[in-house]
Amino acid sequence: MYSLKLLTTLFSSTTRKYKRMRNKLRLERIENIKAATFDNHSVPDRVYKQFKPFFSDAQLTTLYKTVLNSLKTFDLDAEYQMDAIVYGMESLVKALKRYHRNAGEPVYNIYAYLNRTLLHIGFNAEFYDDIYAYTDAESFRKILS
Repeated sequence: MYSLKLLTTLFSSTTRKYKRMRNKLRLERIENIKAATFDNHSVPDRVYKQFKPFFSDAQLTTLYKTVLNSLKTFDLDAEYQMDAIVYGMESLVKALKRYHRNAGEPVYNIYAYLNRTLLHIGFNAEFYDDIYAYTDAESFRKILS
């Protein structure tokens, strides 16, 4: 009788230990799922790494899609296009920086600002072969219309 009771206690403690360990592993998996992060595959690494501190993943994805829509009208090679994207996003961040330092006007819509900036940059890249060339707004509007 005593050995039977000892055997039951042994099985019971083993089962409790197994359930506790299984529950602990399940909770660890849940915490790993909550803390999971993934790379943004729709945005190139160069753009993602450079502008991640300033924008969320969703904003970066939408900004990148805006960039592609803005630049599709211009015939640019891949290198010029990437330089134009980085230059346009840098100008957006600089405009936001000026506003937050109370030295410039607010940027009400970052997507519209980037779109308009990239139209200028794409125009300069295609017609002047220099994305950093300065074009005044009046002549740019005349050419577009």
